[in-house]
Amino acid sequence: MYNTFTNCSTITNTKWKICIFDDFQNIHESFLPGFQELCDNDFSLHRNLKIILILSGGKPFQFDRIRFGKCKVSPLSIGDAQLLFGRCSDIESDDENKEQIHNIIRYACGLPGLLIYFAEKISQFRHNFSFDDIYKMICDETKLNDWLDECTINRRNIKQEMDKYFSQLSLEQQEAIKVLSYFPGRFGIEEAVEMTGSSSQPASKMHVLMPLVEQGLISSDLELQNFQVQELIRAITKQQIDNVHSNDLVKLKYTNIIGKSLMKAQDIYDKGLIYEALGIMNNNWENISFLMKKGIEAPSDGRTYGVYYEITLKASDILMLCHPRDSRQFFQACLQNSLLFGNEEEQALMNIAYGVSLTDLPGYGGYKEAMEHYKKALDVLKSRNFQYRQVLLYNSMAANAYMRGNHVEALNAKDIQKSKDGYTWTPPWYCITLVMCILRILTFFHEALDIYNQIHPNYTGKMNVIHAIAHCYLLKEEFENAKSCFKDMLEGYSDRLLSGSSEAESPSLALEHMVYLNLENPQNQLIHLENLLNEIRQLLKRSVNEKHKLRYSNAIAKYQSLKILLVDKLNRNEERAGLLMDSIPVLCHYCKSFILYFNCTQENYIHKLCGLRSNLYEIDIQQRLKIVE
Repeated sequence: MYNTFTNCSTITNTKWKICIFDDFQNIHESFLPGFQELCDNDFSLHRNLKIILILSGGKPFQFDRIRFGKCKVSPLSIGDAQLLFGRCSDIESDDENKEQIHNIIRYACGLPGLLIYFAEKISQFRHNFSFDDIYKMICDETKLNDWLDECTINRRNIKQEMDKYFSQLSLEQQEAIKVLSYFPGRFGIEEAVEMTGSSSQPASKMHVLMPLVEQGLISSDLELQNFQVQELIRAITKQQIDNVHSNDLVKLKYTNIIGKSLMKAQDIYDKGLIYEALGIMNNNWENISFLMKKGIEAPSDGRTYGVYYEITLKASDILMLCHPRDSRQFFQACLQNSLLFGNEEEQALMNIAYGVSLTDLPGYGGYKEAMEHYKKALDVLKSRNFQYRQVLLYNSMAANAYMRGNHVEALNAKDIQKSKDGYTWTPPWYCITLVMCILRILTFFHEALDIYNQIHPNYTGKMNVIHAIAHCYLLKEEFENAKSCFKDMLEGYSDRLLSGSSEAESPSLALEHMVYLNLENPQNQLIHLENLLNEIRQLLKRSVNEKHKLRYSNAIAKYQSLKILLVDKLNRNEERAGLLMDSIPVLCHYCKSFILYFNCTQENYIHKLCGLRSNLYEIDIQQRLKIVE
């Protein structure tokens, strides 16, 4: 019966012995009764024996006590097949057997059982025969050499036919295929047009790109927004770009083109249009990653360094968002290259970019190392009098100290407070550690807001500053000013922000506080509560992060229960039926920070959030209002 199978192999571990019968559909019908008898009488005696029958495209036989199931199995990749073969054969690849092992793997990667069979045969006979003899036995048994010869002939024929086919294309189309084949991934339409030397006019695109799409050499989406050379075409045409200098020129050309696209994406991202920015990144995703890895692995030169420097300087945020790990290594490579090709100013800015990336990646840490890079850059910025760059660096340094829990360092860092020639500003991270000095904080925050409005009035990050100002007004008991700030947050919000970011949560954070502040107006409180629930549900729907999803779900559960209580109180026409909360808002991260630094109990802090002045604390509030449990 054994000889009727393409392959029969065994795998043994400490618990099970597994017998695999591959290509079981090849069994002769005369052996079926005998196999059934084995199943009934012999196999059942061995409790630790597992029998696996593999039928490739055949119909299941009718056996008792055997269950068949359908599954779609993809061939092993070459890498996975190499790993499986090496583990089962215990043979290490070397210069002498490398080609032979590769031939076996290519032949059998579509049939893992057959690959295991070959591996075990090598392991079984390796002590008595040379590897060449065992390989010859396998070739004689499977006619492997005939298959390899046929593959070689086919590849040669395919290449000859493709060369003949390419010769019929226009020179522009041939050049376009060659240039685009250097990169493995998709090109956005703007990048593809510029790479192929076409203009942005529709007729020109039809002349170069569209015929290639229509002939199947290049694939495209239905909207013609991205293009990619087919893998087989890329493998053949890439051989024609055999000149290293030519490769460098192509890489440099695309680096300049994608660099401009990255800066465009960063500009759109700064305006809060996250999905448009990600659209540019997505259309060039694999190629951006490919380009960064080239920048990491290959030494830069004077030509590529200039482009890498501009990308790091002007598009670091979008790169860290989309490629957090690769971007950190890319910035490190740019920093090292700046020591060779850059001036003192460029080295300082690369130190800052790399320092920020060290602390941006969750779980990586790197705060101490980042501070060393910040200090190197600070001396240069001071000597060059780059005040705005110093402001940004001070903010990063204060954030670093704050995240390390070193609030004393943040408070005592004299250099963080800039006051020179009428130019005064303190970063928000520093301000949050000075929260007990509310008057000073408000001054600093308003100056920060003025700078944002002058330099980049549409920058969504200023929502954080407005949010902080509103909290200062709450603590000062200027509740109308606080309401005005929260209304500004609602009006300045863009619904195209990334879910989970503090800017995307701006309306929810503002509505949370509007619910608290409308204690005296239960009808308005209910309206804000309903709007808040709608906003959080939208955040939950758009979120892809499990931690954020849990946070939003908890918030929905709390505010939904509050809504039920409030509706019930309104239906009973209770006097002053507004809800006085017994906990701080669920989503507001500022409340969690401010309450740590403001010298009051949580109960008094919540009273301020609800718009109750200090002189009301002597009144027994619990007799007038029911506190929500």
